[in-house]
Amino acid sequence: MSITFTRHALDRMRQRQVTHEEVLEALQRPDVTTKRFGKFSVRKSVAHGTFEVCCERETGKETHIKVITVYWV
Repeated sequence: MSITFTRHALDRMRQRQVTHEEVLEALQRPDVTTKRFGKFSVRKSVAHGTFEVCCERETGKETHIKVITVYWV
């Protein structure tokens, strides 16, 4: 599985102080997963709150995930 981050996602992660490691953990072991409008979101609780990662999944030879944005809920 490969993962890329949009510039917007990287900006929001920096602004909202969510680390790459936290996002990867959320993608690998989400607390909640929802699908809407052809995209999916994963939600993860960490010590300092709960955040959501909005993504697109592309399948081909291998699964590719593009992280669109990250926000606290």
